[in-house]
Amino acid sequence: MKRIILMVLVLSLVFVTGNLLAEEAIYGHVTYIESTPQVIRSDQTIEDAVINLPLAPGDIIETDKDSRCEFQFDNGTVMRLDKESRLKIVTVLAKSLTSKWKITTLELQKGKLYSINQAYNLEKFQVITPSAAIHLKRSSKSIIGIGANDETNIAVFRGKPAVMFGGELKSLKKQSIKSGKGYTITKDNKLVEGETSNFEFLTWNQNVDKNFKKLHYGISKVPAKIYA
Repeated sequence: MKRIILMVLVLSLVFVTGNLLAEEAIYGHVTYIESTPQVIRSDQTIEDAVINLPLAPGDIIETDKDSRCEFQFDNGTVMRLDKESRLKIVTVLAKSLTSKWKITTLELQKGKLYSINQAYNLEKFQVITPSAAIHLKRSSKSIIGIGANDETNIAVFRGKPAVMFGGELKSLKKQSIKSGKGYTITKDNKLVEGETSNFEFLTWNQNVDKNFKKLHYGISKVPAKIYA
């Protein structure tokens, strides 16, 4: 029920015309993998997540106990999924009914997501979990994860994302969270300070960041904005 409320609340802000994606050809694409992640298309066909595979709304990216996956958007945003994770791309640059923002919505259904979010031209990313909606309006770096009891764990390393949470539609709360802090949204809908991150996943991401050009050069079509 909580998940439905959050999805209704967040997605009610978004309106996508039927031809928007076709006309503008808006996609993300896979840029780095370990082992063999998979992409489940909206028609339920399954593909191996190979380098440069296009990603579109409705796609689900899934990793197992041995695989990880990085994908990027042309605005410079980099996202990475940890092992045993599952994420759905709900919308890409969808028009909002209530503001000038263009919204990309990602639903984290399982596991952990590392986000290096960039903001250009009123673009906003938001990540939906079973217990929260995390709004990434500005440039930021964070890890978002789902715990064993569907609690949401957030560690912020740069920027100031906003998080929306609560048990009922009328009691939803929105709060900005600080860089350098870790937070947990508990089963009883409280926001408390917690661990900064899963160290193994954080260390892996720091290594990929440090060797980014070497790992991507010549194998993936990295947009110029990302190198900039």
